[in-house]
Amino acid sequence: LNILRNGDSVRSLYITQKYGVLKRKDNSLFFENDEVKREIPINQIDIIHIFGNVTLSSSAINLLTSKHIPVYF
Repeated sequence: LNILRNGDSVRSLYITQKYGVLKRKDNSLFFENDEVKREIPINQIDIIHIFGNVTLSSSAINLLTSKHIPVYF
């Protein structure tokens, strides 16, 4: 999991793990699989890029939608 900022200050979260679950934890996101467990504050990201077989919980989708954060697979 990497959060990168590009030239125009957009903060992008890149999820490159082969599998995992992205879910909501309070007002943050939480990614976990067998190797990684990481909380991601929602106010630190503007966009999410997913490159693996990652499941998003409905509560995570609701949070991302309410904050207008796009997710690309």
